[in-house]
Amino acid sequence: MVELTPYKALLGLMAVVALLATIFGFGGLFVVLTGGTVDGDPGVDVLGEYDCETFDGDPEVAHEAGYEPEVTLVDGTEIESFNGTSTDGGVRVEIGMQGELLNASARGPDGTAIPLQQDSDGNRVVVERDRPEPFRLWVDSVSPDAAVTRTKLDICPASQAR
Repeated sequence: MVELTPYKALLGLMAVVALLATIFGFGGLFVVLTGGTVDGDPGVDVLGEYDCETFDGDPEVAHEAGYEPEVTLVDGTEIESFNGTSTDGGVRVEIGMQGELLNASARGPDGTAIPLQQDSDGNRVVVERDRPEPFRLWVDSVSPDAAVTRTKLDICPASQAR
């Protein structure tokens, strides 16, 4: 029988700690390389049926502002509320932002500017169109953690989506 000395016990404990560190290291490497776990958050889907699977817009068309945002988002993480309704032959979209609204603009796939209404007091943007055609909407806001963010959304009315 092997005698258990304090030296052997310490060596065994160090081996167990090293094994656990290796296992957690591989787990952390997996999370970093894959962007998360398999059953992680699938993302924020605020647009619902107004989400575009493909948007055939001119990639050169962009939102113009006298400043550069710190972060550009293509999901709805900064959106507090989204309401899309069909009108007589058109669509009305209202978006409420979590943080303070700075600026917004909308353009059609060909780059044509689309008028919109900005309510800075309520941090809301309203787009009313008389045609149910897709459009791209940019909304600049200050996030709750004080970062200037630009949210870029491709919106397809229900008849055009997917």
